[in-house]
Amino acid sequence: MRLKYEIPMALLLMVIGQTSRTIAADEPKHTTARSSAVPSNYASAALRPAAPSCDVASAGSQVERLLLILVQKQVLSADEAAGVRAELKSDEDSAANGPAPQVEQAPIVAPNDSDDRNELQENNSKLPFRISGYGQVRWTSLPGAGSTFQLRRARISLDGGIHKIASYKIQVEALNTASLLDAYLQFKPADYANLTFGQFKIPFSQENLISSSDLLTIERSQVVNSLVPGRDNGSNGRDIGADVSGSYGFSRSAGVDYALGVFNGAGIDRKDDNNRKDFAARLAIRPFGGLSFAGDYYNGAAGAGEIERDRHGAEIAYRYHPLTLQGEFIWGQDGAIHEQGWYGLAAWRFSTKWEGVFRTDAFDPDRSKANNMTSTYITGFNWYFATHLKWQLNEGAQNQQSKLRNVFLSQLQFRF
Repeated sequence: MRLKYEIPMALLLMVIGQTSRTIAADEPKHTTARSSAVPSNYASAALRPAAPSCDVASAGSQVERLLLILVQKQVLSADEAAGVRAELKSDEDSAANGPAPQVEQAPIVAPNDSDDRNELQENNSKLPFRISGYGQVRWTSLPGAGSTFQLRRARISLDGGIHKIASYKIQVEALNTASLLDAYLQFKPADYANLTFGQFKIPFSQENLISSSDLLTIERSQVVNSLVPGRDNGSNGRDIGADVSGSYGFSRSAGVDYALGVFNGAGIDRKDDNNRKDFAARLAIRPFGGLSFAGDYYNGAAGAGEIERDRHGAEIAYRYHPLTLQGEFIWGQDGAIHEQGWYGLAAWRFSTKWEGVFRTDAFDPDRSKANNMTSTYITGFNWYFATHLKWQLNEGAQNQQSKLRNVFLSQLQFRF
């Protein structure tokens, strides 16, 4: 509306000097008489075209008189004058109601601890992308490693949607030499069909697929760190490749989840080191709410010599608040060496802030050798003392070749 009337309003200012004498001559002597001449239904009349011939002396305001004169001189049409009146009335209404509220950019960090993470993500969704991350500070006392403070993780993630069915994620580990953990593009035309391309987690093992920031224990079990593809070569469970995955529900709580992927098998940010591609498959069945069974399979080759690399896994999980039960058995082969291991975990949520956890695990890196099993027993608690702050304490023992050693870990985690 403002652009449409820029020229007529400029002309209005030009003719003010020419019409000032006419206005003075036509203006009544008494203000009260001028006010009473304005019709009471004038506001509604502004929405319909003005009459071509008007009495200047009957105008109720100086601006209105100028508009009437411009219509008489055919500088403005009646429709244009009505449009100017409507705009002026809109400005008056805005001024009467006060200035419009200013919309601030969604905060990256929640302003107070009462805001939960879902609300933070909802606010950040107003941006074309979302920035998140977390950091972990530890005090550890482990067999053969001594006692020390350490920065365990410092990760920053950028993700967002670029289409109604396409999204992306980039995650960087900032500690020591910065490394790229995730960099992938995902297409999701339906819940049962997701296509992912890039560098991401290999679909193998439930404990591997859980984010390090959401683990119930401070560290993953021995067998997961030692046998899961992408963790056995120090790549944080990740590789470069592509997969198709999805979920299909039979009812509100029952359904199946699946994933099929092809990867280089060489680790993060590395080209394939042989002529074979590695294959991964995962199938999880949810018969009813809280319970799930899953099986994992991985086949590939390592190095230029294409050493056979096989992994198999079976797992079970049951979650019914406040109880969590979880276990896995994984076995594998690297050339002539056969490995296997397992873990079992139980957790109980005492309140919204306190949780107790117990885990036992065992791993044998070479089944052909006697007394080669290492077992660990961990008990501890998690204190969620603020929305984005968590303190974990794990203490227990490790039994290696009939030698029992103390294990202690304490970790403070913050996230944004």
